[in-house]
Amino acid sequence: MSLNLIETGRDFFPHLDLRFAEGATSLDGKEEFNHLVSFSVFHYFDSLDYAKLVIDGMKTAALTSVSILDVPDLMTKDSDIQCRRLQYSEGEYELKYKDLPHLYYSRDWMTDLFPRSDWSVCIENQSMSNYSNAGFRFNIFAIKN
Repeated sequence: MSLNLIETGRDFFPHLDLRFAEGATSLDGKEEFNHLVSFSVFHYFDSLDYAKLVIDGMKTAALTSVSILDVPDLMTKDSDIQCRRLQYSEGEYELKYKDLPHLYYSRDWMTDLFPRSDWSVCIENQSMSNYSNAGFRFNIFAIKN
């Protein structure tokens, strides 16, 4: 959902077919892609039902693999909110995040959406220096068997 991210990717990888898309509505099963990646958008989805729709669309359209990066970890939700809250003055956090709630995900819930008979799944902790949210996020990599 980030046009800027796509444009930057095109600058670095002009040979790739990088596209801007809005979640489940754009993956209608008519096109297939070698690899589908989502970076730092799942936390803005409004429900797990919508997230499942998006993942189902990604699984259908992906020929080889799916990567979902920068996923807010349900296990660290309270610590994440507390850490972000401490970055702002009193009341500022509530104003900034009033209309921008984050959705958190269980690692098991994400893994269970990729049946083991069809997918090999790996979950890794987010590891990016100079990224304050890294300790509260994970990445999921799924490769078709």
